[in-house]
Order: sequence, then structure tokens, then C-alpha cells
Amino acid sequence: MRNFLYFCFLFVWLINASKVLAEGPLNQEFLLRSFLVNAELARKQGNCKEAISFYRKYLAQIEKAPGVWNNLGVCLYEERRYSDAILAFKMAYLQKKDSVYLYNQALCFIALGQIQKACEILKKVKFVKSSFLNQLYHIKRLCQNVKHRDS
Repeated sequence: MRNFLYFCFLFVWLINASKVLAEGPLNQEFLLRSFLVNAELARKQGNCKEAISFYRKYLAQIEKAPGVWNNLGVCLYEERRYSDAILAFKMAYLQKKDSVYLYNQALCFIALGQIQKACEILKKVKFVKSSFLNQLYHIKRLCQNVKHRDS
């Protein structure tokens, strides 16, 4: 059922895309929203490659969108494109100082095997949502172990 809805939306979007581009700012806003809707549909269906494409199209028009940068970073992370994901999370953090974006960067550095770099980033974390506390605790323990091993 989800796939059917997704393809229906995509079909309608493709039919109207040329009209949308030609009819002014209101329709430009519709086009931008459709990029986000398509990105989220693709991401929820596990198609991060397609989602990345739609997020990039959106960000090419609206650069200041920290949540979209974060979602792009999550998809890049899932595709194991950790360096690209780090850049996306940095863009999100530059636009909105949310510790979740730092936490996500740290996960990327851990995936790259750069534990020390992850630990440096985590020092900047001021506040984390309660849902991240358990993961943050384990990462900080990892940092302590690396610190003791290096001493």
C-alpha cells in the first residue's frame, strides 16, 4: 500500500513539475515541499540514495535548513558515506547549535575509527535529549577507555 501511495504521489508530482516551475513563487514553494515529501517517503522505505537526491535538490534552493541537513546526514551515514555525513551534520550545527548534530558527527568519527576526534566533539555537547543519554554514556565510557589506554 505504501509503495502504491508513493508512486501515485510521484506520478502526480511529475505531471505537474513543469507547470510548477513556470507559475511563480507559490508553486516554487510547492516544488520544494515535494522534494521533502519525496525524500521522507524514500527514506522511510529504506531508499536513502533516492532520499539523498531529493534532500540535495531542496538544499540547493534553501540552504538554511538544519533539520534537512541532519536528515541528509543520517541518510549519508546509513549509506556508509561517513565523511559526507560529517559535513552535513556540521552544516546543521552551524545553523542551529543543537547537540544532536554534534552527537551524530561523533558517531561518524567512531564509524571511521577516529575515536579521539569523536571524543573531542563530545566535549562540546551541553545538553542531549533523554533518548540519547544511554548511547552518550557508552560513547563517553569509550572515550575514557581510550584516554586511559593512551596514558
